[in-house]
Amino acid sequence: MIDCHAHAFPDVTYQTSRFLESISANAARQFRQTVSPYLSVQSEAFSALCAFLARPAKSGNSSLDIESVARLRSHLPAAVNKWLEIPMSVAGMPLTLLSGTIDQLLQSMRRTRIEQSLLIAAPPIAPNTWVLGEALNRDPQSLIPVCTLPAVSADAAEQAWVDGFADLAKLGARGFKIHPNIDGLDAGHTAYRAMFQVAESHGLFIILHTGKFTTVVNKHNRPADPFEYKPLFQDHPRVRVCLAHMNRDEPELAWELLKQYDQLFTDTSWQPAHALVRALKTIGFDRVLLGSDWPLLHPDLQKNALDILSRATSEKEFEAITRKNPRRFLER
Repeated sequence: MIDCHAHAFPDVTYQTSRFLESISANAARQFRQTVSPYLSVQSEAFSALCAFLARPAKSGNSSLDIESVARLRSHLPAAVNKWLEIPMSVAGMPLTLLSGTIDQLLQSMRRTRIEQSLLIAAPPIAPNTWVLGEALNRDPQSLIPVCTLPAVSADAAEQAWVDGFADLAKLGARGFKIHPNIDGLDAGHTAYRAMFQVAESHGLFIILHTGKFTTVVNKHNRPADPFEYKPLFQDHPRVRVCLAHMNRDEPELAWELLKQYDQLFTDTSWQPAHALVRALKTIGFDRVLLGSDWPLLHPDLQKNALDILSRATSEKEFEAITRKNPRRFLER
């Protein structure tokens, strides 16, 4: 099986060392020699504690599982959901960071029999360089690196963006991620035109964040509307694009776009079983991908996503969504 939407974050040792490197290379070396081994042990202890505290989530009885969150959002006004999600994201951030390392992602994959996961960069905590290094050096068979925007000035010329994305492709990126809320760029920005150009010329895919998500790390919290990217879909019909999260609270909009553009896919992350049942009746199952958005909500989110999918699908549909469709989406 292939999880087409996952993240991971550096451990405490990496983050602290990176901070010290910004101050002094000599201090960073000293830190690695003396303090790093101690912090590594402490990080493991904190992670174990967080996993213990998250036991209700693993059993499916927590208010932080996928279906409970979706059910709560469906009963609250949009304005309330928007402001409720901010403190929830802040409260959950320590657990997410401490229980969301590469090692824990690989452990989750082994528990759920997921053979591969798309490891998507999440700057500034998990930048492109870290994701590429971890995916290609730790387990290149299991982890498929997906990069966000390269380090290029927002007002740079288009060729600079093309070169930046091409460099990421040369370093091993298998696909790119558009996250309008974190990128802070309009859909018509030069960066995204360049991204589609490079994806087409290199046979890469694109993950497009969609839906209403409100967090403190976003540059803006407007809904990520996939319809704004229709000109790019029209100009690049050979570029495979996954509408991540199936537009969350309004999946009907994602379904409408899938009917219009054959190169579009969508993933199951954040969607409850009843929404997936409706999706399969509306658009079929041949362009739906398994997605978990691990490790958000709780450390066993991949199992949570698989359990929901198994309740919403037949055996044939489950096989296609977890294996056949992802392989088609990833093919170069």
